[in-house]
Amino acid sequence: MKFALGIGGFMSFYGVVGLIVWLSGDYLGWKPSSRVVVIALILLTLPFALVANYLRTRGEKKKEKEAATGDAAAKADGGEGAQEKAVKPVATSEELTKGTTEVVQFLKTSDLAAS
Repeated sequence: MKFALGIGGFMSFYGVVGLIVWLSGDYLGWKPSSRVVVIALILLTLPFALVANYLRTRGEKKKEKEAATGDAAAKADGGEGAQEKAVKPVATSEELTKGTTEVVQFLKTSDLAAS
């Protein structure tokens, strides 16, 4: 799909349009010089189309990059989703409460901070 929207797509489109102008010139009774002028005028729009396509793709890439860095920043900062998950209790059982108090008592009595 990127080919259809890229430079190759533009070249194909302008080639087909040029061919149509050249071949339909006989039907319309245009002189070859008139056909060349019309094709040249059509080709003058190519740089504008290429610049517009470049700006469009650059904007898309910029948005994708911002979205990716925004997701990474939200994960690094904890984000609202992480805070909500931290607030909700995982389980409320006696065994869990007993285990956490045991760990807290061990940390208070140990000399881990001294070393």
